[in-house]
Amino acid sequence: MIGFTPTPGLRAHVVARWLRDDVGPLPPSLPEPAVDLLVIPGRGLWLAGAEQVARQGSLPPGGKLTGFRLRPGACLAWFGVAADEVPVGGAPIEELLGARDARALEAGRLEPKREPDELMLRVVRAMDARPELTVAEHADLACLSERQLRRRFGQAVGLRPKAYLRVTRLHRAVDSARESLTLGKPPHWADIAARHGFYDQPHLLAEFRRSAGCLPGALADGRFLQAMAAPPSSRSADDQH
Repeated sequence: MIGFTPTPGLRAHVVARWLRDDVGPLPPSLPEPAVDLLVIPGRGLWLAGAEQVARQGSLPPGGKLTGFRLRPGACLAWFGVAADEVPVGGAPIEELLGARDARALEAGRLEPKREPDELMLRVVRAMDARPELTVAEHADLACLSERQLRRRFGQAVGLRPKAYLRVTRLHRAVDSARESLTLGKPPHWADIAARHGFYDQPHLLAEFRRSAGCLPGALADGRFLQAMAAPPSSRSADDQH
């Protein structure tokens, strides 16, 4: 099972393949708003759900941990399991798919159960392109009620729309900081906070502590973690509603 490779059909629904073989506690990371198909040495194939808070803990002993990050809608389309039904901590595919489909996946014979929800794929693209819009505005663009959007979005992505926007906002903030570092400039966190929809720098820092367990400088470049002051935390925008 260590050498598992998705079939071409399933591979078309994989956003990225990642590998971890470091020993000990997981390094600081951002939560990932996607379902992962994991290859765990000695434990076979698992599915792990989308995150609002980054996973913590240590890697299992015995070899490399391989992950295939799935596109929105792929989990339900291929495995018949809604993304929001996949545990964040992960579960063996036998528990989620049943023994027959689990064996078919391992043998490269699994066929998709249905087509991905194309409307939700368009909603995800719209949220990535226009993150400043509210969930209600995205629902209007999709010609859905907010309740319909929450249900279908959760099934396709694994998070509710507001949670997805919150997590992707963190990713955009770190990307902006890395762009500054590439240009040889220290990140200006107050500007980054304003640019990506945080109330202010304290709000940005509070959101990173809450979701990643660290300051954003640890993710953009570890050198800036120690150099960065830590203003008092503030409540997140979502906590105020």
